[in-house]
Amino acid sequence: MPVTDTTGAGDALTAALAVALLNGDVPDRAARLAAAAATVTVGHPGGRPRLDDDTLGTALEQINDVVRHNRS
Repeated sequence: MPVTDTTGAGDALTAALAVALLNGDVPDRAARLAAAAATVTVGHPGGRPRLDDDTLGTALEQINDVVRHNRS
């Protein structure tokens, strides 16, 4: 995803990581979800994107593809 604005990326990552861990996700999935939230955030001007399930799901699929590619 192209970077448009880095504002809020760290906040999005931290919040998504905390929520995922508090909801019982394993650390690996929580970290990927957090990376997905940061990825979506940097692609949106102003650091306030819509972080809904569909948007995060798409970013998470991209991250999982990269991880699978790097493991092979």
